[in-house]
Order: sequence, then structure tokens, then C-alpha cells
Amino acid sequence: MKIDEIAILDAIRTETEESGWKFCKTAKVIALVARSHGIYTDALQNALVDEEDWDNEVLDSIYERIINMANEKRLVVAQGNLGGPDFGPAHPKLTECRLTDIGLQLVNDRHD
Repeated sequence: MKIDEIAILDAIRTETEESGWKFCKTAKVIALVARSHGIYTDALQNALVDEEDWDNEVLDSIYERIINMANEKRLVVAQGNLGGPDFGPAHPKLTECRLTDIGLQLVNDRHD
């Protein structure tokens, strides 16, 4: 299943609004997106919690999209270790993200 960027942006907005924080945990965004697409499983739950065993196709797919959007810095800003040419990203529960002003406007416009 292909997850579109709008679903991810909407999940980031929801999580930041619910938490009241400027940034939200990337793992929570992944869980919300997976739930909204009916692909949240026990295996995904375990991967989101366990830093040692987080090999999960759904997690990897959504997390990669978030990292790509954050690297573009147009719609999403992230903090934490997102990886680099010689190493992979930190576990999603150790990274955070938020919408840029443009990303927030895009999501708000779709809901109006």
C-alpha cells in the first residue's frame, strides 16, 4: 500500500495538536498513519517500541517518506538522527518532526 504525503502531514498535525508540543514523536506519527490505513499490526507495534528489532516493512516505508520530506525541508522539519550516507537513522521513537508553515497551510487548506 502506498502512503501519500498528505496522510503523513495530517498525522503530524494531529499529533502536534494533541501533544501540545512544537515537535511530535515520529513513532507516533507512523502509528497514526498505519492505523488510518488499516495496516497497524502487533508486529508494527513491537517494531515501534523495540529499538533492537525494528525491521518492519510498514515502519520503514512511512519512516522513509518522513525522512525524505524532512530532508527537503519544505513541508516537514525533523530533529534527531535521520541518518546519512554512512549510517542509518535512529529509531523513530528517538526522532521528532513537525510541519513547516507551508506544510501546515497545505493540510489546513485540504480540511477547509
